[in-house]
Amino acid sequence: MICVAPDSFKSNYNLPMHEMLNTDLGRILKSPRAPRKESHRRVLKKNPLKSLRIMLNLTKPACRSHVPGQAKNQTSRRLGQQTLEEQDVKRSIRQHESSVYPGYLHVVGKERRLAVC
Repeated sequence: MICVAPDSFKSNYNLPMHEMLNTDLGRILKSPRAPRKESHRRVLKKNPLKSLRIMLNLTKPACRSHVPGQAKNQTSRRLGQQTLEEQDVKRSIRQHESSVYPGYLHVVGKERRLAVC
């Protein structure tokens, strides 16, 4: 007999408890009623110097300094856009150069085109 449960009437006295006669641990551990520990996957820590989103989560001053710079980039991007007239003028200049200099290569977008004589 193993004494585990404390007695409520006597101090420093444990009541005897019965031992398990048939220990079928495999069945007990595999039973659906047995509590199971869920394993949590470890999250990969990201470098805040490389990931802007993580940097902004960590430091609010970085967020404040980044937002005006972002607006400045957007305005410069807007200023970099050309009107249709400017694009037509540049296109006519390219056509003129290709007619004056045969075989003249000019870049249009991401592809290179060879001027046709």
